[in-house]
Amino acid sequence: MSVHVRVPFSEEHDTYLMKYLAKYCPSKQGHAGNSVYKDIVENAEGHWPWARHHTWQSWRERYKKNARYFDPKILRYQQRHGIRSTNSDDERPGTKRIKPPRVVNTSRASEIPRKRVVRDISPEMQQSPAK
Repeated sequence: MSVHVRVPFSEEHDTYLMKYLAKYCPSKQGHAGNSVYKDIVENAEGHWPWARHHTWQSWRERYKKNARYFDPKILRYQQRHGIRSTNSDDERPGTKRIKPPRVVNTSRASEIPRKRVVRDISPEMQQSPAK
């Protein structure tokens, strides 16, 4: 039987979380999602040993409940380190880059090659034009 001991969040944990979100999830919209926190805890390459102290749900709740505290700190950190706040989380390690869907320009639709059905018409089936 394993005993789980609740580890309280420390100021050091808050600093790690703030730096991680600032660097790997620069847009504020991504901070409330699940995947960013799952990535922290999965820690496949061992970049964030501090992440094992809490579950991904705990990290996420920590941010959500204290967003008013974290957001200004994240913004200041980004400004000091030249990190642009973007709408893309492609820079986060472990994420796969997904290509945006290809948009076909409808004004050029006639230029798109299409398969054509070629019918073989034998000479018997051809009708002579009426005179």
